[in-house]
Amino acid sequence: MNSLSVVCIVLGTWIIVKRAPLIFAPTGTLRAYDRWVLATTTRIRTFGIAIAIFGTTIVFLPLGDAGLARLLHAGGVAMLSVALWVLLRPEWAQRLIRRFVAFVEFSVGDMGLRIIGLLSVVLGVFFIYVGISAM
Repeated sequence: MNSLSVVCIVLGTWIIVKRAPLIFAPTGTLRAYDRWVLATTTRIRTFGIAIAIFGTTIVFLPLGDAGLARLLHAGGVAMLSVALWVLLRPEWAQRLIRRFVAFVEFSVGDMGLRIIGLLSVVLGVFFIYVGISAM
């Protein structure tokens, strides 16, 4: 099993675990995210550290020269920049994320959130499939 397949499988699993609850309880899931991640600046920073660890792993693992490896590398760089922003300005990140979540919640409603959750699960399954086929 090469590092590209491991990263794809872990990323797909992470996407599914993070977004699948939107299918079953969209409003409750957003409230849980608000309690678990956005409640305090310490939790925001912890979330930023987790993103930084995963982004650093993606950036520094030898994934090869394939197109998917380049895309994952660019995603890792984006994750590192978001993590840096969250770690340096947690209050600002907290306000911006809460505004974005409120906008999405009220503009698309429960059905839209369920569709977002379903599409995210499909994306996660696709990443797992790519990871298994890349072995």
